[in-house]
Amino acid sequence: MRLKVRPLKYTLLAGVVVFTFSGINGYAQSSDDLFSDLLEETVSDDIVIDDTVSTSGASLQAFSGYAELSPRIFLNDRNGYHNDEQVLLTTEFEFDVSLGQNTTGYIRPRLFLDLIDSDLQRLELFEGYITYQQTHWDLRVGQFVENWGIADTFNPIDVLNRRDLSTQLLDTTRLGEVGVRARWLLDGNGMIGEPTLAFYVLPWFQRTRFALGRQRLGLGSETITFKEKQGFEPDGDEAYLYALRYQSTLNTSLFNADIQLVASRGTDRNPLIRPFNADIADTLAPVYFGNRILGAGIRAVSNIEKLAAFTFKLEIAQNNPYEFEQSPVAVMDDYLAYVAGFDWDTYNLLNNQDQLTFTLEYAGESGVSQAQSEAFPRPFSDDLITRLFWQSGDFARSSVELRGVYDQENDEHIIEATFGRSLIQWHQDLKLALSVLYIASSSEPTATFSQLPDNTSLAMTLRFDF
Repeated sequence: MRLKVRPLKYTLLAGVVVFTFSGINGYAQSSDDLFSDLLEETVSDDIVIDDTVSTSGASLQAFSGYAELSPRIFLNDRNGYHNDEQVLLTTEFEFDVSLGQNTTGYIRPRLFLDLIDSDLQRLELFEGYITYQQTHWDLRVGQFVENWGIADTFNPIDVLNRRDLSTQLLDTTRLGEVGVRARWLLDGNGMIGEPTLAFYVLPWFQRTRFALGRQRLGLGSETITFKEKQGFEPDGDEAYLYALRYQSTLNTSLFNADIQLVASRGTDRNPLIRPFNADIADTLAPVYFGNRILGAGIRAVSNIEKLAAFTFKLEIAQNNPYEFEQSPVAVMDDYLAYVAGFDWDTYNLLNNQDQLTFTLEYAGESGVSQAQSEAFPRPFSDDLITRLFWQSGDFARSSVELRGVYDQENDEHIIEATFGRSLIQWHQDLKLALSVLYIASSSEPTATFSQLPDNTSLAMTLRFDF
């Protein structure tokens, strides 16, 4: 099924929304069949989607979801690219299912498409797993998403899930991984609280998502073609990823903290982008490699009164990359990646209910030579990250967020401003967000956005939760 919509050029965002809703009506009938097929595959005949219990003991415990429409206009056309405007539609459903004693299921189908670009259409089972739980342990099998990060924008210890790099520059979406998680709930004490140990086995390689062909965030150009599916990928045992994660709280007289320790071995989620076929010099493709990672993270609040408004954060990961068998390229040397910073909260700034959070973080690397940095450029190797988030505390839950990322090495920076509020005059579950993303990219080849110029944009998002 292909959706054909005439592109819009430099229209007002409000006009885009009116046009988009008319396009949704034409698409909805076809998408109903797609949703029916997906649900038939993911929900067995034994599961009854109502408040009763079927003969197999299965029942729906909770249902939720949302629909989100987000028109975006890029202020500068990128020559040769066919989506200088986007109208992104996202719909997700969440089903929590009881499958009998000690066994639960979770299903999360997702529809994501660009109503203008017919090449960007996805209907997928974002998450779907079964969990068997006992008092001190549980076992999960299926496709799942977990957030291991502590810092705001960059998370060197968040190594389990891939990210979708095709539609967002800053807030990339975690993608589901297929595997098994065995988790043990250990006994704590007055100092160590809620200790948990989890072991993961992910036996199925899945590609990191990149923008296709000539899409706006594509890595190709007028003279270079990017091929996501024609790169070098692991095979056999090399495709496995193993991870171990420890979590607990730490309570002392000086501070209270959440801590975690992680160790993993397997395919790195950020492949190298290289000319893969020597005979085709104008073609780029991802080249995957392995990585052994040891990391730690801590989020701490001081018990000292003068420091009580601060939340201190640290993520640190030692990376030991290695080549897969028959890999066509070399990989980088060992290096240490880290993020350190804090959140500072203050209240009653403009009224008696508001809250302002200021975030300051630094993301850096250690053990990387100049030659290695130029040969293997990576984002967040020398970056200052700031964020201001103001919540009014009013009935409409109004908020203003300002974010900034400054690459000190390449003199490149990003600024994003977002205003959000609930449209309670129409419905209590309807939300509006207006955002401006400004990107001043560098011409340096090691800069993050040097290959993605002119991505300054305006966007509006309407979201309805149900």
